[in-house]
Amino acid sequence: EHNIDIRAYIGQIIKVQFRQHTNVWGEGYFTLVDDVKNSAANPADIGGTVFLDMDASCSVNSPDEVGIGSRMVRIKDDLQNNYYVFTDLSGDYSFEAPAGEYEITLVHNDLTEETCGANGDGMEYTVNAVGGQSYRSSHFHAHPSCGLTATCDTYFDPCPVCPHGKSTPCPCEKIRYNITIKNDGSLPLLPGALVTVDLDPNVSFCSFESTTCDLVDNNPTQTGGTVSSSGCGTPCNTGGKNLSGASLQWELQNAMVAGATCEIWIYVQVGNVALGTQLNTTANFDGQCAGFAFEHSDENCDDEVLCERDPNDKSVHPAGCGPNGNITDDERLSYKVRFQNNGNLEAYYIVIHDYIDEDLDIESLKLVGSSHPITKVEILPLNHIVWTFEGINLPYSSADEEGSKGFVKYSLKPKADLPDGTEITNEARIVFGLNEPIITNTVLNTVKDDPMPSAEFVYSNSYGCLNSSATFDFMYSGGSAEVSVEWNFGPNAIPSNSTDLNPEGVMLLADGANDVTLTVTQSGEGCISTSTQIVYVNGVSCGQGNKNDKVLVCYSSVIPEFVYKVRGANVGNDGSVSLCVNRNAVATHVAEGACIGACNSAVAKTATGISNDLSEEGITITARPNPFNEVTHIEYSIAESNPVSIIIYNVFGQEVMRLINNEYKSAGDHEVTLNAMDLPEGIYYYTFKVEGNSTITNKLVLSK
Repeated sequence: EHNIDIRAYIGQIIKVQFRQHTNVWGEGYFTLVDDVKNSAANPADIGGTVFLDMDASCSVNSPDEVGIGSRMVRIKDDLQNNYYVFTDLSGDYSFEAPAGEYEITLVHNDLTEETCGANGDGMEYTVNAVGGQSYRSSHFHAHPSCGLTATCDTYFDPCPVCPHGKSTPCPCEKIRYNITIKNDGSLPLLPGALVTVDLDPNVSFCSFESTTCDLVDNNPTQTGGTVSSSGCGTPCNTGGKNLSGASLQWELQNAMVAGATCEIWIYVQVGNVALGTQLNTTANFDGQCAGFAFEHSDENCDDEVLCERDPNDKSVHPAGCGPNGNITDDERLSYKVRFQNNGNLEAYYIVIHDYIDEDLDIESLKLVGSSHPITKVEILPLNHIVWTFEGINLPYSSADEEGSKGFVKYSLKPKADLPDGTEITNEARIVFGLNEPIITNTVLNTVKDDPMPSAEFVYSNSYGCLNSSATFDFMYSGGSAEVSVEWNFGPNAIPSNSTDLNPEGVMLLADGANDVTLTVTQSGEGCISTSTQIVYVNGVSCGQGNKNDKVLVCYSSVIPEFVYKVRGANVGNDGSVSLCVNRNAVATHVAEGACIGACNSAVAKTATGISNDLSEEGITITARPNPFNEVTHIEYSIAESNPVSIIIYNVFGQEVMRLINNEYKSAGDHEVTLNAMDLPEGIYYYTFKVEGNSTITNKLVLSK
């Protein structure tokens, strides 16, 4: 028998390790129900009410000025320890405390503002508490404002064939998203608000239901690809709405008064995806409150398809990147504790002891939602939150699998100016009645000045043909140290992929827009960023008809003898040679000195079109629009009256049309229309010849 001196707080669970003999250790859990300061177990009762103050009078003057729920009240003892409690649905709060002196203040938030008190900074009460006495007159008055909480939670069916671990969905599984909208402000949200849910492309919409709000279905529409259901058995019965990557929208027909909740259940089926696939579904709310537009940013319902189950766990969003959960110090962290009664009796009393990291601002705590009414919330010193569910009567899982589950969800902000590398950890202990606590997993975030590597890049085009080139150098410009890169240049590029930091001589062999994607992975951290740029290439493809399988190359300086013998070689007036070659031969021709694209004169680009001019001679010409679809207008100006010609050529230098044939034109501005309805899509050139002056040649891009 030993005496153990323990310094802790009432209600705190204590883990005690002890040695039974010389080298055998054991441990046990105890709940502190008393302490030396309150040995008679005769606490004082401190409390009051937080009222809605509609007229800013710092008093209750109308029936509309009711109590406000979910407001945090700070209680500081004579040792400068801070305790916190929350008001209930009626706006009441209470705290059992040992005898002593306490300061009571209302913690301000962005939903209401308290301006009463001597300096307009809010009321402050001092209570000299005596054990066994009640002090319920520390009231506060707060001005109204708009407030909203949106949550997204995922529910799964029992999965007996799955391994146990974290709770995650399985491939082909039908799951349910619970979208909960709660008006946690003090003013009503007006009818007509919109709830929009964007489903991950890897899940298919099945159906929805809601019994807590009056909804109008605004016809979900297909916005993503098709989910693979092969091997998934019978898909869900959707009545014609089997949509993947769907954007779902509902309109709320009823007003949401303060404290009201709207819950939408969305049933979806996970596709036949690989384990490790990330699912990201988001919910957004837009509405009106007090005459002002009110929007709640996207609430994420993130899951990873791992097919694992653990009924009692903890999660954090954002999870951050990499194994250390890298985040910035200005990201609010949303925590969720899930619990399930796996005993053989109903659970009447459940307490969650949540130990909040000291690097989180405890006064920024916001209760986001819970599966059942929380009867009491207390925050003890050392950031120890106690969530109490009294009278919850939670069924046991073998009797009611779905009904045996519950959760509490809340959010906090990190403290300001945390140093780079600060780790924020969090775990909880769940107590069912008098049973030993169930300790959840520990979640980790790490504050980083640059949590994600940069995926910025630049490229240059200094190769090849005078008017166009499809050969590029790419350079990683993100500046992040210790990274690995993967470039994806597309299927029509040579090479199509590269892991070089700065790949050179990349050939993009498809006309038009080419997507180039860079994926950057931070070494050691596992954080991944991607970026995509569109690189435009014109005058490259020369396949016939609808084929796009050949590439135009040009020899303009040193021309190998074999080039003249190639079938279809087109020799220009300047001696250059154009060839239309197979894609797999492009690299060989480039190695022999060819460039990719047509042989022609340089082209200057302007904001409105492609043009060049002979400004010193007072001659200009421009095609608008360019690129164009069937019809474009060629505008030209001449300083003196002269005969002019405008001739259209294809990329092989063959004449296809004469718009003006040596016609006499007066000095001034003119315009001629080019109708290319009968010409195939591709690259063309037009020449503008003014008698007695030089010839201007420009490029035209016909896109149908």
